[in-house]
Amino acid sequence: MEAEKSSAENYIPKKATQQEEFLQKYPEFDGRGLLIAVMDFGVDISSPELQKTSEGLPKIIDSFNFNKDVKIDTSVIREVDTDNILIGLSGKKLKIPSFWKNPSGKWHLGIFLSEGDTEVRFEKYK
Repeated sequence: MEAEKSSAENYIPKKATQQEEFLQKYPEFDGRGLLIAVMDFGVDISSPELQKTSEGLPKIIDSFNFNKDVKIDTSVIREVDTDNILIGLSGKKLKIPSFWKNPSGKWHLGIFLSEGDTEVRFEKYK
């Protein structure tokens, strides 16, 4: 299981930068209150590390795909249940924040396929 940890751990030198010691001394210096825009290709916004801040708030406010050649089929339409849970195409439960306004109550779902992919492999998203 150790090898399956996030590949980000290989790129963030936490020990060398003494991140743990810094956060113990300054626990509130973890990016709270900052809004950062990231423009990149291949960002997996479903990555667990990108879901919640240290205060439990969503890290991603919005995302855009600037690749004009990408077409995502969003013909699957679903509605949330009484707990505001939407079942995604992978079967994963998605909690829809109550402040998201959707007058129709209908959510169009789609999954982005990487270049060369011909089918969705849901095991990545579970």
